[in-house]
Amino acid sequence: MKFMISSLPFGSYVSRWVLAGLLLLVVLAASYVFLYIRWKPIWQPVSQLKAYPVHEMNDDTLRVVMIGDSWTGLHHKLGHDSEFTALLQGLFSQPVKMVARGKGGATSGDIYQMMFRESGLNPEACSQPLIEHRPDYVVITAGINDAAKNLGTDYYCDNYLLILRHLLSCGIRPVVVEMPDVDLAGVYGNKPLKDKVVDRLRSWMTGVAHYSVRPYREALYHRLKGERLMDSLMYVSLNQWHPVFDEVGVHLNAEGYRKLDSCLAVTIFHSRETVDTTLVNSPVNSNTKE
Repeated sequence: MKFMISSLPFGSYVSRWVLAGLLLLVVLAASYVFLYIRWKPIWQPVSQLKAYPVHEMNDDTLRVVMIGDSWTGLHHKLGHDSEFTALLQGLFSQPVKMVARGKGGATSGDIYQMMFRESGLNPEACSQPLIEHRPDYVVITAGINDAAKNLGTDYYCDNYLLILRHLLSCGIRPVVVEMPDVDLAGVYGNKPLKDKVVDRLRSWMTGVAHYSVRPYREALYHRLKGERLMDSLMYVSLNQWHPVFDEVGVHLNAEGYRKLDSCLAVTIFHSRETVDTTLVNSPVNSNTKE
């Protein structure tokens, strides 16, 4: 009897801890569900926007446009557009015009919306004025910010396909640049603890590895294959322009741009020789007008 009486306080103590633990689990689960519902709209693909007409240019100029994130924005800002133009001009006898229009921090959804004035998103980076003149090729750099913000591969692939289908509907040949592994952890690893927790939670919710570009790259490749879009675009694989497979910084340096631009220029040159240019030089639907 003495043993039973003396054990009551201990049993009560354990029960309180068990109850507190269960209560904590309930609170954490409820918080997770609340945050999931609150954040879910963040990684929902954007809505498809109404297509606009593009204009057939009455000259023989080869036009190349680059759209995307900071890789594209810095390409223009740091003067690499003129270097890319010179590379192309060295390969082609016809006049060449190249221009990049991008925005730092842009996700795939942002890049799609910036193709349309009506979205009102980043007017200074809007690429509609360039696309309206129906370039022969549009190079796309996208994916790093999707991975950095842990938005998930569905968000990335769905928005990327919106970009591609709009370009194809305009009779423009898209050029998909396969993104390398980027040291996102090294760049964003010094965030405050609160932000780190948020990023980790979002990676769990979207089911994609934390701060990793690779799942996005692989998901897009398989999606393009599954949608049978590979024959309608130019896919610049990672081993074509960055065969080392080492991680790169969030932004390219001058040497990185030279490697990428050289690869793009040669790829475009060979495509003009080996690919049926009907897709590039003829309208494919009513979006194109004289």
